[in-house]
Amino acid sequence: MRVYGVDLNNVTSTGFDVHLVADTAVKPKRSDPSFLGSIALFRHDGPQAASAGPHAGHGAAARKAADTFDVTRALVASGQTDPSKLNVVIVPYSLASTVDDQKSIVETNALKFDNIEFLSSG
Repeated sequence: MRVYGVDLNNVTSTGFDVHLVADTAVKPKRSDPSFLGSIALFRHDGPQAASAGPHAGHGAAARKAADTFDVTRALVASGQTDPSKLNVVIVPYSLASTVDDQKSIVETNALKFDNIEFLSSG
């Protein structure tokens, strides 16, 4: 599964775990088989169009960030073979707390992305 167009410009102290679940009523945990991984917070997204200077448009197109996750474990655990029948859930967590410390998350709208696509091999 790939999350395209990840925009972390407004994120300062929040991380984001990604899950593939059948039941959205239950808050998933990292220990669940639905856990796919976390959105990468530290990345190099390539040149930006505004900073490309006089050579903008000469092969230096800005790349949008994308994160890729293996959904195999979540599919097996759910008994499902079609990932489009499951739900992608993104769970924010505070970067300034421990797992047991339930700090409130203030950046609930900080993560933005363009779309999610399921990929297959073979």
